[in-house]
Amino acid sequence: MRLHIKACTASELTVKAYCAQHGLTPSNYYYWLKKLQRSIACASSFIQISSPETQTDSSFATIRYPNGVSIELNNTINLSVLKELLCCI
Repeated sequence: MRLHIKACTASELTVKAYCAQHGLTPSNYYYWLKKLQRSIACASSFIQISSPETQTDSSFATIRYPNGVSIELNNTINLSVLKELLCCI
């Protein structure tokens, strides 16, 4: 869908006309446009944080993904940093 959005933007067609030519619905187009815009905005707002040694006894939150990756947060993490991280999950 990303390619359709790029092509539509580059064309001189309206979204409605582009979608009609390519068998898409405008609502589906706008859904994916919004989703991709959020993804880009979130990716550009990443900030680097230092990674302290993992201390299970002092962590107050653990996020575990189905693929086995886990993130442990300790009680010294800045709440604004946590908010930014959670925005992108």
